[in-house]
Amino acid sequence: MRHYLVVLLAFAVFLIPWMSVVHPDGSRALLSSLESAGGQFASVVFSHDPKTVGDIELAYKSSIDPRLAAAGSQKKVRILIVPGHEPDQGGAQFLSLKERDMTVELGQDLQALLENDPHFQVYITRDTKNWNPIFESYFRDHWEEIKSWVQAHKDEVISLERLGQFVRVAPSVLHNDTPYDGAIRLYGIDKWVDDNGIDIVIHIHFNDYPGHALGVPGRYSGFAIYVPQREFDNSTTSRALADSVFQELSKYNKVSDLPGESSGVVQDQDLIAVGAYNSVDAASMLIEYGYIYEPQFINGKARRSAALESLAEETYRGIQDFFASTTPPAPLSSL
Repeated sequence: MRHYLVVLLAFAVFLIPWMSVVHPDGSRALLSSLESAGGQFASVVFSHDPKTVGDIELAYKSSIDPRLAAAGSQKKVRILIVPGHEPDQGGAQFLSLKERDMTVELGQDLQALLENDPHFQVYITRDTKNWNPIFESYFRDHWEEIKSWVQAHKDEVISLERLGQFVRVAPSVLHNDTPYDGAIRLYGIDKWVDDNGIDIVIHIHFNDYPGHALGVPGRYSGFAIYVPQREFDNSTTSRALADSVFQELSKYNKVSDLPGESSGVVQDQDLIAVGAYNSVDAASMLIEYGYIYEPQFINGKARRSAALESLAEETYRGIQDFFASTTPPAPLSSL
């Protein structure tokens, strides 16, 4: 189908300028027809099925419904935790403290909380030494398929942009480039999420910025949550969930004072983690839980572990608040 779309676009590029001179009325009619047809072609390149608030609500309710359990159709809210970066490389570092290890510790704290809740089925991508075997084998067995999948999503967005159905927005904060293989693994996680019907994805990170002296804390501090730009199909549910988590985190933690992050919840089109190129159906957010050089992280392991545990608890409560706000209370039993 994409080949037809390419032909359609090429036809428009070369024919319409000529017709606009020779037959101006005809060129306008042709352009209108091509835009309509192109939109139909582009919409079927992928069959997007974004998770709605209602979808996730239903899974939450059914997870403790004994009738569904008896019928074997019980569902749970499926959550993937993604500790930022790779087991052996990447991420910020302050003195001997490594972001990639901190993200695992917080992720495992959050995993334990969620796994003790009967509403949730929880997955995590890695620990400090290795990828989860599920993902290690997925990357190995689907590497070329992942690359093709990424390119197809890029082609779709580019086509929609040319047809005026997608608007590219510059990021409010510039991000570091991800090495090629690391980017493919991130996209592989996105594809696995879609393949396995995951409802919620939480990427865990800690911030830093270039320019401050080595081994000296920088000027910025605070947390921020990144969500998909509103043009993406998973943006509405992602934003609703992120707002709930933000409300809980902001009770106890300072919001980032980095320009571009001061709103607390930041829309972004470019982050692979939240579904660049409209590639993820799940509600997705990337949480920068603070700057790696902040006192609660660098002043001793015990204080750091306590801070990470608190952040995990606040995130868990934010998720619970999301369901409390969308799920009406059970009716009172009749006397």
